[in-house]
Amino acid sequence: NIESATLLADLLRKSQNLKYLSLIQTKLIQKSSVLIFSAIGDSQLLEFYADDNIFQASPCEALGASLSKNPPLELLSLNGCDIPDEGINHIASSLYSNNHLLHLRLESNSMFDYGAQKLGEALPKSSLISLSVADNQIWNEGTTSIILNISHSHLESLDLSYNIVELETLATELEK
Repeated sequence: NIESATLLADLLRKSQNLKYLSLIQTKLIQKSSVLIFSAIGDSQLLEFYADDNIFQASPCEALGASLSKNPPLELLSLNGCDIPDEGINHIASSLYSNNHLLHLRLESNSMFDYGAQKLGEALPKSSLISLSVADNQIWNEGTTSIILNISHSHLESLDLSYNIVELETLATELEK
């Protein structure tokens, strides 16, 4: 509920000790998600897991704004959250100004080509070393955008499984 989310957001902003937080499958309502995501930018979290919730564009916009503050967060996991392409765009936009986030897990969302293209464009400016976008209904345009930016990024690990991937393009880029 809103009261619990407010308490948690305040704790995230104040605590110097809380480094790992898991809110997997907590059925967060959108307003609660916005409160909590807004606090991440002022927190000392290193890892945050919120898998198996539902996050539409507004919580992702709040998360993107928080990530743009460059918090020490190194791992963000939002698997199975039904995040739409617009929400992915907010997260991708934050990668330009964030140099701590190393691992981004966005499996089983609704990224489509648009969201994947925005992520691909952000990769060269990001600090990501691992990206997982498996099972996101991404077609050639989206996966190609990500693949073409591998050699310009810090990526060491990429999971594109259960999406459409042009293997020739992948092979060519991996040779680089």
